[in-house]
Amino acid sequence: MLDSVMVRARAISSLTVEINENPSWHVVCVDRGDVLIHMFPTEDSVCMRVTVSPGAGADEMQNVALHPGDRVRFTYRVPSDLVGSAPSLEPLVKAGAPPAPGHRFGFDLRYGERAPVRLSHPPGGSFHFMLGNLPRDHARCFVHAGNLHERWQWQLVDLHDNDSLTLEIVETDWNTTFPHIEPVPRSGPHEI
Repeated sequence: MLDSVMVRARAISSLTVEINENPSWHVVCVDRGDVLIHMFPTEDSVCMRVTVSPGAGADEMQNVALHPGDRVRFTYRVPSDLVGSAPSLEPLVKAGAPPAPGHRFGFDLRYGERAPVRLSHPPGGSFHFMLGNLPRDHARCFVHAGNLHERWQWQLVDLHDNDSLTLEIVETDWNTTFPHIEPVPRSGPHEI
């Protein structure tokens, strides 16, 4: 688990994660490793999975359940002398509830002075928010969403040194229109 990871090394990149008013924690990536944030809705929450894949060795993972009203701020830094740390996430563990009928989970994304956008998924579908340092000199953010009938894609802002973005989890019945929407091809005569 990430809360046992403490790294003192010159990192090629690091990500500071702040959830609500809790102490921030730092995910550091040394050598040729990767940091990946993956968020997706579950029945009663939005799961945030933080994965650190060291250049050599096993992945370290931490899952956090987020609920409407929770705010997560990510700040990307490269290179960094930060020490990797994750405080106890026990205060964040709370009971969740499914969205009200006709609603779904989503999030409001805020970046700099830009107007916020609301991201979710089509009814009956799901979404995946991903933030990773795969380009090595910055972090790239994507949202993929869809259902049986269409796929939505949005490449969000790239985070460079000291850039931050904030996500607030919401329960919603609408979202900002994605820039890339395509129908799912019918695969056969039995598809509904």
